[in-house]
Order: sequence, then structure tokens, then C-alpha cells
Amino acid sequence: MFFPDLDRLGASITMTAQSGNDASPIRRINVADVPGAQNVAVELRGQRKEVDQFDLALVVDTTGSMNDELEYLKSELRAIVGAISQRHPNLDIRIALIFYRDKGDDYVTRIFDFMKDPSKAQNLVAAQSADGGGDTPEAMEVAMNRAMGLS
Repeated sequence: MFFPDLDRLGASITMTAQSGNDASPIRRINVADVPGAQNVAVELRGQRKEVDQFDLALVVDTTGSMNDELEYLKSELRAIVGAISQRHPNLDIRIALIFYRDKGDDYVTRIFDFMKDPSKAQNLVAAQSADGGGDTPEAMEVAMNRAMGLS
């Protein structure tokens, strides 16, 4: 996913695939010509390299109205990571967490950069509570901006 304004990618995006020493542009996308959400299919041919790292960054709304969703995440995060690990046993998984609320609440964001220990991530999620919120603007854009600064 690309967020051209958020990522400061400019007016166009050039996607490049590399196989061996050959790196050639696949398709140039002019952002001005792609209004709203779009899917762009790109077919890559060549040798496939097995993925050995997976970074999962969760940006979670912890305002009062999100209590059910937060409780679901508390109970299911271990199962999600477990399923990924079982299917890909050699995968190096890192998890980052960004919790956010409304501007003016107890906090705007709580950031926990990428960590390799899923139990630590589970404990950090378990320690969160849903509170605050209301009619003030949510800080989702602040949280997404901070996600871009994760390691």
C-alpha cells in the first residue's frame, strides 16, 4: 500500500523489480491519474526468493468505543502470530504496536517499536484499555505518521 501524501512520494511512483543484476522499471504510476483507492496488478516473472522476515505493525484505536475490538485483539494476537509461525517456521517475525486515542485524551499515541518476542507484544496489548474518545478528532493521522518512523 502506498499513501503518496503521507509517504511524501511525490507525483508519481516507479516500481522496480530486481532479479539478479537486472533492475528495470515495471510500470510508472502517476498519482494524479489514480484518484481514490486503486489496486494495480503487477506481474513479476523470474526466480522467487523465499521470504525470511515479516514485520507486523498494528495501529490500534483504543478509544472507549473500541473496547470489543481491543478485547478481540488481546485474545487473538497470539493465535494470529502462532498461525503465521506454524505455516512459515523459519520466518523471523517482528511486531510493533501503536495505540492511539483522541486529541485531548490521556495520551495521543503509545508507541512500541518492533520487537521479536511475541509474548512481550501480547503483554503490551493485554495492558491496554479502551477509554476516552467522544466528539474530539481522533489521532489516527498522528498514529499513521508515527508508524512511518518505526525501525
